[in-house]
Amino acid sequence: MDLSDALMITGNALCTPEQAQADFSQAFAKLPPTVRTETLRLDQVMRQIHAARFKARAFNDLAEDGMSAETLKRLYYGKGKSSGLGWIAIGTAALIDHRQCGGCGLAGCHHQREVAIPADTLKAWRKLAVTNDKRGLSESWKVIIRDLISGKEIAGAGTWRDVFAKAAPFAQPPENCPWSLHRPPPGWSEASFMRHKADKLLYELGRKGSFAAWNELPEVRIDLTTLRPFEWLVVDDHRLDFKVFVTMPDGKVQLVELWGLFVMDVATRMIVSFALKPRVAREDGTVMAFEHRDMQHLITHVLTTYGVPKDFSQRWIVENAAAAVSTDCERLLDFVTSGRVTIKRSGIQVGDFHLSGFPERWGNYRGKRWLESYFGPLDVVLGGVKGQMGSDYWSKPGSFDARQAFGNRLLKLLEKCTPEKRAKLALPFEWAGDAHWLVSEAVELLNHRTDHQLEGFQEVRFFAYDTTSQALPLCPQLAKLHGTEQHLTTFSQVPQQLQELWLNNGGRPRRITPAEKMEMHRPEMLRLAPEAVQDLLFDEVTKYKGNPIIWRGGDALDLEIKRARIKTSVRFYGKLLNIEQGQKVIARLNTDKPELGVWLLNEKRQYLGHLRHSTDPTHDDVEGLHKMMGAQIAALNQGKKRLNHLTNAPQDALERIGELEQLTDTINTMTGKDDEDAEEIPALPESAGFIRAVKTRTPSTVAASGDAEAFLKSLQS
Repeated sequence: MDLSDALMITGNALCTPEQAQADFSQAFAKLPPTVRTETLRLDQVMRQIHAARFKARAFNDLAEDGMSAETLKRLYYGKGKSSGLGWIAIGTAALIDHRQCGGCGLAGCHHQREVAIPADTLKAWRKLAVTNDKRGLSESWKVIIRDLISGKEIAGAGTWRDVFAKAAPFAQPPENCPWSLHRPPPGWSEASFMRHKADKLLYELGRKGSFAAWNELPEVRIDLTTLRPFEWLVVDDHRLDFKVFVTMPDGKVQLVELWGLFVMDVATRMIVSFALKPRVAREDGTVMAFEHRDMQHLITHVLTTYGVPKDFSQRWIVENAAAAVSTDCERLLDFVTSGRVTIKRSGIQVGDFHLSGFPERWGNYRGKRWLESYFGPLDVVLGGVKGQMGSDYWSKPGSFDARQAFGNRLLKLLEKCTPEKRAKLALPFEWAGDAHWLVSEAVELLNHRTDHQLEGFQEVRFFAYDTTSQALPLCPQLAKLHGTEQHLTTFSQVPQQLQELWLNNGGRPRRITPAEKMEMHRPEMLRLAPEAVQDLLFDEVTKYKGNPIIWRGGDALDLEIKRARIKTSVRFYGKLLNIEQGQKVIARLNTDKPELGVWLLNEKRQYLGHLRHSTDPTHDDVEGLHKMMGAQIAALNQGKKRLNHLTNAPQDALERIGELEQLTDTINTMTGKDDEDAEEIPALPESAGFIRAVKTRTPSTVAASGDAEAFLKSLQS
C-alpha cells in the first residue's frame, strides 16, 4: 500500500481519489506538530512491517522503548476496540494519537462532533409538536422530513441540497432528493429528533394547557391532621352513572340523568349533606340543572342541621359552575353568621394565553380533590342500580342503548298508570324517588367504611374474648363512642399473655371511619336563630339589569329575576315611608314564587317595607294600565318636588317642566283598583314566620334597627 492508497482510504468514500487526498491532507495539516511528526514516524515503521516476509519477526525486531510488539501489532491490524481501524485497513489515519489530535474528524477520532440536526430545526420541530393535539412528536417529524424532500427550506438547515452538502461535502449532489421518510438524512432519523424533544411540562402546556400540565409541576401537599370537623366544607356536583324515571307536575314522565350536589367535611371526609336533581327537559329545549338557589338552600340546610363552630370560622370551598355561591348569597352568609362563614372559590381558572391564540379556561378540580376522589367509590357502590350508563361513552354497557330505547317506549304507558300499578312493573330504570333512597344508603355506607387509606385517620386495634364474640376497640375514645368502656377496663386488668390472645381474636387493625372521626372530634357548635334561617332561605337581589337597584318612586319597583337561563322582569307595588327617591335598596324575595311579594332593606340592611307582586297588564286591562301609568306620574311628581327643593325656585322649575304639568293633571284622574282589596296569596311554610313578623306592625310605627335580624327580634318582643 503506497501513500496515495492510504490517503484515498481515509477520505470520504463518496469522493473521488483526488478529493479524498485533498481532504486528508487538509485534516492532517491541522494536527499539532508533535502528533504529525509521530504519525509520520509510525507510518515508516508500518511500511517496514508491511514489506517484511515474516510479520511476527518484524514486530519483535522493530519493537522499542514505549512501543512493544503487541502495540505495533494492534496498530497494524487494528485488533480489539480498534478492530477494522488498523493501518492495513485505513492507512495513516490509524496511527494518529486521537487523544491529542484536537478533533481531526478522521476515522477513529473520538472527539464530539457537530450536532447533525441544527438547533433552529429542532426548535421548529418542537413548536410543531407542542401545537399538535394528537401524535405531535411523530407527526411533526414527518412534516419536517416531507418539507425537506419537497425542496422547501427548513429553518436552520436550508434545503435538502444544503443538508446533502453537509452530510457528503465531497460527493456530487444528485438531481433529485435521495431521502424519504423510510431513509431520512444521516442523523435525521425520528429517534435522533426524539432525543431532543421538549420536556413533558412544556409539551402538555402547549397541547392541552395549564390543566394538563398541572401534574408536571411540584406537588402541593396539605397536612389535614390539624384540621377540625366543620372547619372546611367542600361542595361539588356529580352526575350519577344511571338514568331515572321522573314524573312531572303535568303528569308526564321523562327518562333523564340524575345529578347530585354533595357537601363533604374535609377533616373527616364525611358527606354531611347532599341534594339530587333530575335533568328534566323544559319546553324550550333546555334542561334543569343546579342553580345558585339550590346551593344557597343546601348551605342553609347544613347550617340549620349542624350549625357553625363556636371557636373558629367555617370555610366553604366552592367553584364557579354548578356548585357555586352567588355574590349576594356570600354577602348574606357573612351578615347572618357575623363573619363566621366564609366562601373560598376553587375554579374556574382563566389563563393569560394559549399557544393556539385563544385564552384558556379550566376547572380547578384540585381545589376540591377530596370530594372528587369520593365519587369513584360512590359510583362503585351504586354500580348495581338499574340503568347503568357508564362514566363516558367508552365505558357504557353494551345493553344500555337497547335499555334506553325500551325505557323511552314505556313513557306514554307509565303516564297512564297509577302509582300502585307502577310499583308492580319490572322497569329497566329506577324512579327518581327510589334512587334518592339508594343514594342515601350508599352515602351512609361510605361514611361508615373501614376499608380505606385516608390520611390523618387513626389506626385502631381490636380485641375479642374468642373468635365468635364481638370485636371491641382498643381505643378509649372509640370505646366511649360505642359504649364499651367496661370491656376496655377488663382488658387492661388481665395478664399480658391473655391480652395477646384476645388481640389475636380481634383480627387486623383498621382505621376509624369518617362517621367515627366526626363523632370523636365534633366541636361545640352554634345553631342559627330561626330569623337567620329565614333570611338564608330568601333570595337577595341587589342589581337590576347590571346596575344597583334604585327606588325610583311611584310606589313601584322593578326587579330582574333569573329562572334557569331566562331572566324575567317583575314589578312590585306598595307604599313605603322613610325612603327617598334615588336611594339604593336591597330586595329580599323567593324567586320561585315572586307572587309572595318582596321585602326591601336599605344599604345598612335596615327594614323598609313590603311590596306586593303585580303582573304586567294586557292590552285590554284598562285598570292595570291606569295603575302603571299612575305609578309613572307619581314618580314624576316626586322628582318635581325634589327639583323644586334643589333649585329653591318652584315657578322656574314648573316652567322647565312645561307641558308635562297638564299631562300630569289629566292622568292623575285615572285611578286603579285599591291594593288593600286584592286577594292575599298564602305564604309558603318556610317564609310564613317572616311574613307574619313583617305584618305585625307597619314601618311607620317601628323605628329602623341596625340590621334585619335585630328588627325581626324587636317584632317578636
